Amino acid sequence: MTRLPSELQGLEFPLQRPAWLPADGSRKPGALLGFYIFSLRKQCHLTQETVANDLYISQSYLRKIEHGEANPSVNMTAKILNYLEAWARGEQPPEIDE
Repeated sequence: MTRLPSELQGLEFPLQRPAWLPADGSRKPGALLGFYIFSLRKQCHLTQETVANDLYISQSYLRKIEHGEANPSVNMTAKILNYLEAWARGEQPPEIDE
C-alpha cells in the first residue's frame, strides 16, 4: 500500500491514495482539496454525474476539481463540500440554486 502525503497522515479516508495523487510530494496545489472531495463522494456512494447534476456543474469540471486540475472559487468549494458533507451525515443536501 502506498503511503499518503504527510499532510494526510492520521486522517481517515475511505479509500487508498488514487494514482493521480503522487506520494512523493510533487502534487498540484488543489490536489489535497480534490482528494478530500473525491473521498467524500466515494464515501457517500455517489457518482460524479449525480453530484455534478445536483450542483448544476459539468461532470468534467468536477473531475478536474477532484484531480487538482481546476481551481474552484471559494463559493463553489463551499457548495460542493456542503452538499457532500450533508450526504455523509445522512442529511438531506441543501437546496442548490442554478
